[in-house]
This record gives sequence, C-alpha cells and structure tokens, in this order.
Amino acid sequence: MPDTADTSPKTPEPDDCLKSPNCADQQHTCRWIVSDEGAKHEHLCSRSFSTPIDLDKHLREDHLAHMSSKTKYKCLWKGCVRKDHQEFASRNKLRRHLSTHTSYKPFECKQCGEGFSAQQALDQHIRIHTGDKPYVCDVEGCDKAFKQKSALTMHKRTHTGEKPLVCEYCGKRFCESSNLSKHRKIHNPVYKHKCTEPGCGKEFIRLDQLRRHTEKHERQRKKTKDRLQRATPPELSIQVEPLYII
Repeated sequence: MPDTADTSPKTPEPDDCLKSPNCADQQHTCRWIVSDEGAKHEHLCSRSFSTPIDLDKHLREDHLAHMSSKTKYKCLWKGCVRKDHQEFASRNKLRRHLSTHTSYKPFECKQCGEGFSAQQALDQHIRIHTGDKPYVCDVEGCDKAFKQKSALTMHKRTHTGEKPLVCEYCGKRFCESSNLSKHRKIHNPVYKHKCTEPGCGKEFIRLDQLRRHTEKHERQRKKTKDRLQRATPPELSIQVEPLYII
C-alpha cells in the first residue's frame, strides 16, 4: 500500500530554490500590473524576493487583499493569457492560478516529489499512484469511472452534447476549457514556434502545430531517401539532404 502524502504545505528551503530550474536567477520578481488612481496609468510592481513563498505572501497581502467580487478576480500578471478574458470565481482560485507564474507549490507528493498549489490538486494526483477512480458516470449503460470530478463532468457532456464554454470573440462553443483556450489563439495569434528545417521557416501559434508540420518534413525526407536508394546503384550511393518547402 503506497504511503499517504504529507498534507502540510512545504516551505521551500533556500538550497531547494537554488537547484530548481524555475529559480535559475535566484530572483522571484512580481510582474503584477498595478493601476494608478483612476486607472489612467499602469506599471509593473517589479518587487523581487529570494523565494517563491515570499513572492506568494507579497501577492496575497499587497495585491489580492484589495480585490473583491465587485472589482472581479482577474489575473493581472503581465503576459498571462487569461488576463483579458477569464475571471476567477474567488480570490482563492486566483491565488492557486498564480502558482503557474510564481512556482509556489507547497503541497508535495511523498511518492514522486511533484508539487501542487492546493491540497485538492495533490489529492487528485495521489490517485495516479493508487489507481483510485471514485467518480463514476451514472448514465445508464455507461460504467466509466474517473480520478477527477472535472473529468467526469466533461465525460457527461459526451452524453448530453452540452457545450457551455463560449468564445467571446466569435461565439463558437466548446465542451472543454482546453479546446476553448486553443481556439482563442486564432483570434490573438502569437507565432512563437518556428520550423528550423533549412529553406522553410514557417511559424506556428501552437507547439502541436509545429510538431505536425515537422512530421511532414520527416516523411518527405524518408520518401526522398528511399527514392534515391532505389534509383542509385549501391556503389554510387551518396548522402543527399534535399531542400523542399511544405
């Protein structure tokens, strides 16, 4: 029987921080966008801290504490893709989201060492080790079970056809938030994934698009190599690196 995970938050030790790839410069800088009175001017907070836990405390006390349901719980971290179009239902949910920016994940799995921003997320992760699937579909004739309640919710939509998530730009509907997030990039394209194949240089919004494109190069390269091998006597065969555009 696997050990149960320690449920108490773990405070990062200084040495742990120095070894972490997320702490390469040993600086944890707040990139929260602060609005001056009247919201006419904005600037970055830019305060720096030595550990993620100090940065998390600063965010809670100096930024999140001033938010309310009236002002809406929006992530104002510079560069956050959710900033302009997705709000959070509560301050706590926003705080958990901020761990994606700050690397503050105090709940650690004793089995594998992976860290999480909330106890609930750790509990869900532990089921990977235990194999427990407590969330069972109650639709007649379907006996599928899931480790997470959210996974069951999305599964049930395959029975109902429900698509509750709507793109605010074009009105297209989705059943999963991940698909909506991918779709939004069509409206706000950032081409940051570039093909390194000689003579190509195409750019893509998402990494999975680049991977599919790269596979085309690999298939074409294999076809060209096979064709040359069939057409050339073995004693005269040479390595050829063809150039082509997809």
